Amino acid sequence: MPWKAEWCGWSQHPEGEFGAFVFRRNLHLESVPESLSVRVSADQRYCLRVNGERVGEGPAVGDLLHWRYESYELSPWLSKGGNLIEATVWWLGRYAPAAHQTARLAFLFEGEGLDTPEGWEVGHVPGRKFEMMHDGLGPFYIDVGPGECIEGGHLDPTEWRVPNTIGAALERGEWNGNSPWWLVPRPIPALARTPERHVRALTGPRGFRADSPGPPWSLAPGQPIVLDMGRLVHGTIAVGLQGPEGTQVRATYAEGPWSDSGKLQRDDIQHGRVAGYQDVFVLDGTNRAYSPLWHRTWRYVELNCDQPCQLVSLRAETVGYDYKVESSFECNDETVAKIWEAGVSTLRLCAGETYFDCPYYEQLQYVGDTRIQALCHAYLSRDRRLARQAAEQYLWSQDETGMVASCHPARVRQVIPGFSLWWVVMLADRLMHDSKPPPQEWVAGARRAVEGFVRLREQPEGMQQWPFMDWCPEWGAGRPDAMLDSPEHELLLELARDALAALEGRPPSHSDPGHADAPSEHAKALRALVCRGRGLREDPWPASWPELAPRCTPYFLYYSHLAQTGADYLSLLGPWRAMLERGLSTFAETAEPTRSDCHAWSAHPVLGLLQTVAGVSSVAPGWARAQVAPRPGRLQRFQATVAHPAGDLRVELSGRGLEVESPVSFELAWQGRRAHLPAGRHFAKG
Repeated sequence: MPWKAEWCGWSQHPEGEFGAFVFRRNLHLESVPESLSVRVSADQRYCLRVNGERVGEGPAVGDLLHWRYESYELSPWLSKGGNLIEATVWWLGRYAPAAHQTARLAFLFEGEGLDTPEGWEVGHVPGRKFEMMHDGLGPFYIDVGPGECIEGGHLDPTEWRVPNTIGAALERGEWNGNSPWWLVPRPIPALARTPERHVRALTGPRGFRADSPGPPWSLAPGQPIVLDMGRLVHGTIAVGLQGPEGTQVRATYAEGPWSDSGKLQRDDIQHGRVAGYQDVFVLDGTNRAYSPLWHRTWRYVELNCDQPCQLVSLRAETVGYDYKVESSFECNDETVAKIWEAGVSTLRLCAGETYFDCPYYEQLQYVGDTRIQALCHAYLSRDRRLARQAAEQYLWSQDETGMVASCHPARVRQVIPGFSLWWVVMLADRLMHDSKPPPQEWVAGARRAVEGFVRLREQPEGMQQWPFMDWCPEWGAGRPDAMLDSPEHELLLELARDALAALEGRPPSHSDPGHADAPSEHAKALRALVCRGRGLREDPWPASWPELAPRCTPYFLYYSHLAQTGADYLSLLGPWRAMLERGLSTFAETAEPTRSDCHAWSAHPVLGLLQTVAGVSSVAPGWARAQVAPRPGRLQRFQATVAHPAGDLRVELSGRGLEVESPVSFELAWQGRRAHLPAGRHFAKG
């Protein structure tokens, strides 16, 4: 629907627009209408309130050619008489999180009689300043935006003025090309917000004491308070503070305690220090709550002050995608429940307006992570919206070479050629697990990616972008020695070719993919998966490894686990048990020493329990037919429920035998026998 509203901003020249602004509109009503629907967007972010109540935030992350807008129904927040519509809009330019593209500060609001800019005012908020404040994190890449310096006495907007009109609002594809933003509707639900009620306060300069009653808690210079959430969270925090005017309180957010040599036991803050990104709150002498505009990730928050003051209140909310877990796995091994819980927590913290690789350091949607996340999501839930969005957003990033960006949306372009192949595999996953098949435009993009990868391998080594495969210590920057000519990349190419064949409705190749003698665990895993997909005999899995052979990190162990059909799956989960023993509540990027304590690609044991132990997989497009091939290993009993699109698919092993209840026909592989069974409940002894 064509837009009537126009984009507006603070001034004609965008160089003075760094910071936070409030756009407001007064509305007088003789009676409350049954409906008042509006459409809203901004560059870079906004938070919309009506009569002081929060209505929503956005825009959902996109790019300039696919700029998101949100639709709201305002009538529940309106009252008879005077009403105030306000949107806090902040623009951070190149300091913004790497996932947030931008053209300039801008605001857009459309509703009957309320279209911007007519009747609107805009004011600058001088008490919200943004600085890069990262303390003691070491040489790690971090790009989640600046910290905030919030001055309590200067949070009311100043210098109200008529907004500057920037220009027309255009839907994507409109003929009039005079707008930097091509608008498309938000395809995913609003982020879920859940109050956090558990927090411990630990006090003392170094020798922390037991839980303190309160709040209120007293703060003194040199005697910080550490707030412990008990687990890693991602969301918003509001710190209620009272003290002398001008007092500065610095908040430092950390995943876990640090020492000079790295991270320590995550649940033992007494023997480490809090280090990480920061906010600063400047008190105005009143009792006021200070809350940064953008989300934070933390288990620990340390509050340091330069004058005595009081922490009067603390309010926190987790914020993330409305990630409903409809599947379950229970068994007689008590450690499995802890692995399941941590894996689900990792996936939830790594799902926002896009999938995240990690919530603390980047909040970027990387293909290598996303392929695993989307597959986990397909097994845990019937919701496919975030996965569909991710697959499409990578297509947006495809360039003339056929390569998709390694992460998108993002303000900078990075290409990992292997990730373009994993995107093709991800599209084949969608074909098998989603009732809506990939559009032909996506299939054509997959073909371009495979062909582009072949061409790129013909380029000189220095022109092959970043040939990342896995963070193995033996591979500098995660690159196999032969770069794109490595056995690992050649086998990944074969896997992608077979995925493309499935997308195009062709059978896979039946030729041997070669590289049977490649030494790395990665190559052996990829070769096994290619051979399996082509109906070829798989090589025996090595009983032992040469010391120098590259082994998989937690990320790539997903593919190694799939390849090891003869292994007891639970015996392969030592790295995840080690993370839990280190006090993590989520799964880390790599084994210790690690950068990120919450990294989506390490959450795949959740998938493995359903896909490998319970043995549930899709063997027809749209999951119209299933396979159930359990591998219980050491387990004497388990109960698995998979949220199949047509209904719950249940697999239960007990002393009586194996019981399967499926909403679709399936092939059962059990105790050396195979049977094709109709939908319904079936029982097999053994």
